[in-house]
Amino acid sequence: MNINGFRVRYINAQCYEFILPNGKHLITDPYITPVNLAGFRTFSVDEIQQCDYILLTHSHYDHTSDIGYLYKKFDCKVFCSSMVAVELARYFEVPGGRIYPFDNMDTYEMPDFTLLTVRGKHFPMLNMPNKPGSFGENFGGSGHDMLNYMGVMFSFDFCITLTNNIRIMFVSGTDEYNNIYKVAEGFRPNVVFRHTAGSVPAEEWAGVIARYHAQLAFPNHQDNLYNGKWGKTMDDFAGEIRDGLKALGSDTLFINPTPYKWYDVSLGVTVEE
Repeated sequence: MNINGFRVRYINAQCYEFILPNGKHLITDPYITPVNLAGFRTFSVDEIQQCDYILLTHSHYDHTSDIGYLYKKFDCKVFCSSMVAVELARYFEVPGGRIYPFDNMDTYEMPDFTLLTVRGKHFPMLNMPNKPGSFGENFGGSGHDMLNYMGVMFSFDFCITLTNNIRIMFVSGTDEYNNIYKVAEGFRPNVVFRHTAGSVPAEEWAGVIARYHAQLAFPNHQDNLYNGKWGKTMDDFAGEIRDGLKALGSDTLFINPTPYKWYDVSLGVTVEE
């Protein structure tokens, strides 16, 4: 017997689509139709059939590019850092009434979930260009420059509590300070989505993931930032993470999702025959 939890599928970069317990759809960092960036696969935003909420960690183009399309098609609510809210609304032509800005440790009590926002830290990107038009057309062009700049400075992580009390943490960026772990100690997530960019060996990421003490863990941004970087596939890397978790005595199960395939996350009970 299974008690319904939620459904989720991985698309690109940090874009996941969630179906909440009541059927509403939440999409994180909507980079759905890639624009000639290496490592991403072909998937069209036209294949998205519903979007009620957008949740944005930061404002780089490979996390925001389809916001305008989704808003115009679905009239969805867009949650983003207060520091990027005005520029985001201007660039994607989203009315202010559909923008839900947040700061550190803000809480939104929505009918379909509760959201707690936690300030994070993007990877440094110290060589990021600093003049208009320097990002190029594949990264939003000069019009997206300001959002790209702000994406390095303003990055957030999320604690999401569903109406059935399943607790999800969505964490990206560098593992530089302990704020998120202190929050996790109190939040006690069931599922964590954690950035695994391949910038360090798998055993180190296993140590990072183990600190959340979640039952399940999914990767973030694994496609273009990981695949091939270490001369192995993401499946190999995921296997090494599982081995690392086992060596640490962690009960967390690491899932490497197949892109675009739906996964059901639920609470199950098996009766012994």
